[in-house]
Amino acid sequence: MLENWTNTQKVLLGLYLALPLLLIIPERSYHNMFKGFEEAEDVLERVFDPNDVSPYKVGSLVHLTSSDVKVSNPIYDPDFGFQDEANSIKISRTFEFCQWQEIVTETKVGDDDDDRVVRTYHYVKGWHPYPIIS
Repeated sequence: MLENWTNTQKVLLGLYLALPLLLIIPERSYHNMFKGFEEAEDVLERVFDPNDVSPYKVGSLVHLTSSDVKVSNPIYDPDFGFQDEANSIKISRTFEFCQWQEIVTETKVGDDDDDRVVRTYHYVKGWHPYPIIS
């Protein structure tokens, strides 16, 4: 059937079939982002005073709105030779990995002629600023 079609008709058919996919993919991305914002809104801590550094907010998702923000150092990137003149805010984020760390202890067993070694493995769960090879 497609052998009798011109190239223009084939291209138009391809666009007609691909158009729904081209529309669905961004819409799905928007939907996922919107759902994420809805989930975040449930646990969001609103901060009305920029000087509020309450310890109970540590580790919480916070939202701050202020028109009086002072920047001590402007943003500067020496690799690109970029310096921000608009006094933008730079947010630095540090993260840690909750992982099991393996600790191996070796104990020599037996007399000097016997070369047996007993390995004991212990695992400690903790937060580390780098991934541990496991």
